[in-house]
Formats: sequence, C-alpha cells, structure tokens
Amino acid sequence: MKIDPIDGLLFVTMTLTFRGKSRTIDQLVLDTGASHSVISMDAVDDIGIYGEIDDEIVVMHGIGGVERSIRKKIDSVEFGTFKVSEVNLDFANFDAHFGINGLLGADLLTAGRFVIDLDAMELYQK
Repeated sequence: MKIDPIDGLLFVTMTLTFRGKSRTIDQLVLDTGASHSVISMDAVDDIGIYGEIDDEIVVMHGIGGVERSIRKKIDSVEFGTFKVSEVNLDFANFDAHFGINGLLGADLLTAGRFVIDLDAMELYQK
C-alpha cells in the first residue's frame, strides 16, 4: 500500500465496514506510537457510526493529554492486502482543521505483521 508523506506526516487509506455499510477513509496518519487505531467520528457518521448508550468508553493518554473515545465492533477493516473481521475499533472527535481522519496504530500494524518501507514509501505485509 502506498504511503503519502504530507507536511512531515505519513498518510494511508483504509476501508471499514459497519453493519453492512462500507466507507473508505483517507488521511489516516500511520502512527507506530499509537497503541490503538482511532478513527474520526466525522469520517464515518454517514455509515451510522455514532455514540450509543452501550458503547465502551476508552480513555487514551498521549502527548496531547487525555482524550476519550468509544469502542465499537466493526464488521471488517481492510487496507492493502490485509483484512480483519469482527474487530474492535476506537472512534473519537478529531479537530477537523488538521485534515486528519484518524490514526492507524500498532494494534492493526502488528496484527498484519506490516513492514514500513520509508525508501519506497510503502506499507506491506511480511
């Protein structure tokens, strides 16, 4: 999968499916420092992902402080040749003016045994 370097950040794209509806999400930062992937709620509201009473609330700690997200079971997540079904994924509100729709974190990167090739700007499975 191609990595797009923009303003010092590395961006990738993924497709997720929730309750039978799919959405391709671009502008995801490839973030090996994030233990979990997290997606912007604004990027997925058109396929029905929003906070519900029985959602698990997750507290995230990072360089920007403490943030909260909701965790939902997703039908599937796909990027490159990697596909995983019935996966828990976190969703949060992102500051829209940064143009970032989420973080692709170590949870999915390690599950897929991905290699980041910075010379070729590609993400591929080992």
